[in-house]
Amino acid sequence: MKHKPAMSREEKDAVIRDNFIKLRRDLQRQALKWESRPFAIDLATNNLCNLRCIMCSPNERQMPQSMSGEDLKRICEQVLPTATVLAPSVGGEPFLSDMDMIVEQCRKYLVEMNVITNGTLLNLEKYKRMQDVVRVLHISFDSHIKEIYERIRVGANYEQVVGAIRDVCGEAAKDGTEILLSAVMLKDNVRHLPEYVNFAADIGVHSIEIQKMLHTVPDAEQMDAFGNIPEDEIRDIYAKALDVAARRGLNIYSYLCGFEIVLHNPPRAQKYRYPEVYEALKDRPPMMPAYYVRINPDGQVLPCCMSDHPGVMGNILEQPFEKVWNGKAYRRLRKQLFTGKFHRACRDCEWRIHFKAAKIEKAYAEVRNPKHIDRLEFYEISE
Repeated sequence: MKHKPAMSREEKDAVIRDNFIKLRRDLQRQALKWESRPFAIDLATNNLCNLRCIMCSPNERQMPQSMSGEDLKRICEQVLPTATVLAPSVGGEPFLSDMDMIVEQCRKYLVEMNVITNGTLLNLEKYKRMQDVVRVLHISFDSHIKEIYERIRVGANYEQVVGAIRDVCGEAAKDGTEILLSAVMLKDNVRHLPEYVNFAADIGVHSIEIQKMLHTVPDAEQMDAFGNIPEDEIRDIYAKALDVAARRGLNIYSYLCGFEIVLHNPPRAQKYRYPEVYEALKDRPPMMPAYYVRINPDGQVLPCCMSDHPGVMGNILEQPFEKVWNGKAYRRLRKQLFTGKFHRACRDCEWRIHFKAAKIEKAYAEVRNPKHIDRLEFYEISE
């Protein structure tokens, strides 16, 4: 049963416009207490997973956590009215939570979803139940070769996952919802990357994300593509994969040889037609705390997506989000943002690998110079 939204689309559009104006004003004034609220929400409803992937650290799941339905609703009431997009997971498997409840909250507040899943619990029926609010369905799928895939994603069934991806791609083609496969590049799968791109195109996928391995497990150096395969060879493989993507019309989001986005088939689905506010901000690394918030299953609020960020801003289950958003920890972080005196976790962030240092420093300087804030454009809603 679909419930009536808490506001009309016109009312939501007005809220988003007003929030963006407030954000510009907060930045121009270099305010420490902000009137604006985050546009993008990562809501980790659990830290559970039904697989034992070889490149994932088990430390994140030493204490299994799952958010109650009551807490989920209470959090959504506070953060979704001004949000445009919600990701219902941060490292956990969202289909191990009550996805129907999450979907209803997104419908209620007219928020789109970016769903990240390992695909093992996905099927066509589940996809159809959430299709009207899904903007991107991101499926972690590291190889088109059965033996390699099941060796990396321990506990997964290759035929089941591939069948689900095929079914969902066929349905998603009707409205242009972006179906994205992501693969972590290990020494076992990197040489097959061009064929992987071809396979993805054959089953109807729109986009591929190519990730470097994060060294969070003891055997990382032995598994990583880098350090075990010459970098020149990896670059040649990547170039061939890009050629295949161009020929087959697939989008590439890559962190393999620097950060790169190559769009051959730009996503066309935008369920609520919101202006791309957070798109205008997301490629400016120091801006992430301005438009984004991460909420863990225990209610902890963090300012960025990095799982090891030490800067917990507060707990939304212990105090209202307003108290967290403008609390002491966030005010201290904003002061660092405006003065350029960053926390170690921000200074040494992985983004420095994916973006050239000069580009980052330029972005930092622009944030510290209020006159540059006027360059943040607000995109009108297209009918």
